[in-house]
Amino acid sequence: MTHTRNNLVENIFQQSKFSDDDIAIVEDGCHLTFSLLKNRVYRFAGIMKKNGIQPEERVLLLLDDSSFFFVAFLGLIYMGAIPVALNPRTKDFKHFLNDSGCVAVILDDHSFKLNQSFLPKNLSCFINSVNNQENTTRLDFNIIDDAPYGSCLAVTPQSPAFWQYTSGTTGLPKAVVHHHAGMLANCELFSEYSLSIKPGDRIYSVAKMFFGYGLGNSLFFTIYNGAVAILDKQWPSTERIRYILEKYKPTIFFAGPKIYHMILNDKEKFVELLPTVKTFFSAGSFLPESIFNQWHRIFNSNIYDGVGCTEMGHVYLSNIMNPKAPVSANQMIPGYEAKLIKTNKMDINISVPIKNNKHDAIGEMWIKGPSQFLGYWKNGSIDTSEIKNGWHNTKDYFLRIEEKNYIYHGRSNDLFKINGRWVVPKLIEEKILNRFSDVSEAAIVSYSDKTELTACCLCVVHQHSTTNDIESYLVQNIESYMQPKFILSMHELPKNCNGKIDKSALSLIVKEHLSQEIVV
Repeated sequence: MTHTRNNLVENIFQQSKFSDDDIAIVEDGCHLTFSLLKNRVYRFAGIMKKNGIQPEERVLLLLDDSSFFFVAFLGLIYMGAIPVALNPRTKDFKHFLNDSGCVAVILDDHSFKLNQSFLPKNLSCFINSVNNQENTTRLDFNIIDDAPYGSCLAVTPQSPAFWQYTSGTTGLPKAVVHHHAGMLANCELFSEYSLSIKPGDRIYSVAKMFFGYGLGNSLFFTIYNGAVAILDKQWPSTERIRYILEKYKPTIFFAGPKIYHMILNDKEKFVELLPTVKTFFSAGSFLPESIFNQWHRIFNSNIYDGVGCTEMGHVYLSNIMNPKAPVSANQMIPGYEAKLIKTNKMDINISVPIKNNKHDAIGEMWIKGPSQFLGYWKNGSIDTSEIKNGWHNTKDYFLRIEEKNYIYHGRSNDLFKINGRWVVPKLIEEKILNRFSDVSEAAIVSYSDKTELTACCLCVVHQHSTTNDIESYLVQNIESYMQPKFILSMHELPKNCNGKIDKSALSLIVKEHLSQEIVV
C-alpha cells in the first residue's frame, strides 16, 4: 500500500535523532540546522514539481559534496523523482545521459563548464550558481528559501527511490535501482547497530557522496543517527584532510586504503590531530594488513574494514566484531545472509553449492538482505534477471572459515578495484588500440605495489608511439583512478593454447619486472 510514511525522506526525517535546532551539516563558511535542512528539502521539492519534474523521472546530479547536494538529492526523492548522483568530473557523461533517459540535470559551475557541450537543448538544466547561464535555470539557497513547500509522494517500501551507477562486465556502467526501504536498512543494521554511531558524533567521509560508500556515510547515516556531517567540496589531499581534522575534529572517519596510506606517509603531521577520532573505517577496496598494522603501531588505533557493493547500498561484511584481524575475520552484518557457490571453470554455466567445510570452503559469494537493489535499469525498465531466488551474485571469491568468517580472494574475472571503483581492462585496451595504429597488442593487469595497494599496469606491443604519448592520451581520456601506474613495453604478449593473451602469465611477468625494479 502506498503511503507518505514509506517515502525514504519522510521516514528518515521522522526517525532521525536530531532535534530541530541541532546542527546537521558543517562546511566551509556555514552550518545548517536540521530544521533548515528539512525546510530547504521541502521547498526544493516544490521547485522541481513547478518545473515539470514528474515521479520516477530521472535527474542527474553532478555536484561536489555540500549542503546543496543534501537538499537536491533528498528533495527529489521526497517528491518522487529519481536522483542519480554522478562524479562531477566524470568522462562518461554522454553514456549516463543516454542510458538514464533523464529529463533534467543539476550541476554546479565547475561541472557545467566541463559538460556544457554535451547538454541537449531539450534537457532541463539547473545550476547551483550565483551566475546566470544561457538555457539554464539558476538555483541557490536564496531562491530555494523563497519557494513554497512541495508535497511528499506516497510510495510503497519497494518503490524506486534513487539510482547509483556501477561498472558491469561489459565495461559500460550499469544503473542500480534502489528502493525506499533499502537505505533505512543500511542505516539501522550497519550504522546504528554495528558501527554504533551516536547522536553528537561528527562524521567526516573522505569518500565522496557520488560514491555509494560516501553517500551512506555523509548523508543518510548522519541524519538517521543525529550525527553532524562534515562536508568538503575539495578533492582530498593530505593538506586538506589535515585542515578538516584540525578545524572540525571528527569522531568518525571514513576513507579508503589509499587515504590511510597517504596519512601514514605523512604521519608526523597527523599524530596530534587523530585522537578525537574514535572510529576509523575503511571500505571501497581491500585493506592491506601492512596498512592496518602500521596504523595500529603508530596511532594506537584499529581500522575497521568493510566489504560492500553498489547493489546492496553499503557494507554487508566487516571485521567490526573482530577488528584485530582485518583479512581473516570479516563477518556478515546482522540481517544479511551469504552463501558460497563453487563455479566449475570448465563450464562457466555450471554452478554447484559448496559442501559445508569449516576450513576451506571457497567460492563466489551470493548475498541477500533488506537493502538489496530492485534490479538493473535496462532498455527502459528494471531488469531482475541477475537476482536468483532473492540472491545476488557479488562475483567476489571468498574463503569461509568456521562457517562465519570470510577471507577475500579476489574477483572471478578480470575486473579489479582501485580506490573502491572498478577498473574495466577492456575499456582501456580498446581506447589504446583505436587511438594508436602502431600498437598491435595492449593488456591491462593489476598488481600490488610496495604498499600492497592494488595498482594498474598497461602492457603494450608498439613501434613508434612512446609510452609518454600513451600516458598523455590516457590522462585526457579515462578516469584518473584507472590511470596505469606503470607502462611496460614488450615485444610480444604471452598467449594461451587458444592463441589468446594469457593475463595470468602476463601478471607474473609484470611482478618479476617490478620486483627487480626494471624500467623499460
